[in-house]
Amino acid sequence: MIRIVDLDKKYGPKQIFKGLSASFEKGKASIVWGPSGCGKTTLLRLIAGLERPDFGEIFINGAKVSSPDVLLAPRKRGINMVFQNLALWPHMTAHEHLSFVLKAKKIPRALHKDKISKIMNIVGLNDNGNSYPAHLSGGERQRLAIARALIVENPILLLDEPLSHIHPELKLEILKLIKRIKLEFGLTMIYVTHNINEGQYIGDELFVFDKGMLIKGRKVRASSRILADGNDWPV
Repeated sequence: MIRIVDLDKKYGPKQIFKGLSASFEKGKASIVWGPSGCGKTTLLRLIAGLERPDFGEIFINGAKVSSPDVLLAPRKRGINMVFQNLALWPHMTAHEHLSFVLKAKKIPRALHKDKISKIMNIVGLNDNGNSYPAHLSGGERQRLAIARALIVENPILLLDEPLSHIHPELKLEILKLIKRIKLEFGLTMIYVTHNINEGQYIGDELFVFDKGMLIKGRKVRASSRILADGNDWPV
């Protein structure tokens, strides 16, 4: 479980949120929805340990990982993150992306080949191991970013607007992949989006940013308008 207690965060004079509290249940896909600039990405960065809160605390499985005086390193949190801009390295092939992460996590080299083969198969990139990001399609780059996040099998996955740069025709395909890997890996997932229909498709629970607060809404049946941009999920 991820628990956030009375969190404050400012950038200069701008108050992003104040007194924000929420709990994200283990093994569930939690959707965080709200308009651009409301603090969704900041929240993920705080959970991941990439930012320090001005006030308040963050707990993961009961252990305090963030406060004004505590900041557990991101690599020690059991978290991986798919960034909105994907943050792929242009000078590395798909295989090299995954190998780099395994080396950084000090996974024995003897295990690299099998782990890379397994994750490439799961995300459907078997034939693209020697390709650089510039030679991959938008959907393939997204799959590579997901593979990189999953390769070390951390139990928590954060996704920041993962489909914002994907062609509408590919959105459902990637959503199906995200839903499948969440179940296959038993992940606790927080999925940030401004498109409520994406959240409808994969989410177990909904959180809505409203005036700097995070309000838990109610889950409804996914509509057929998965690829639409309308914000029609009642809360």
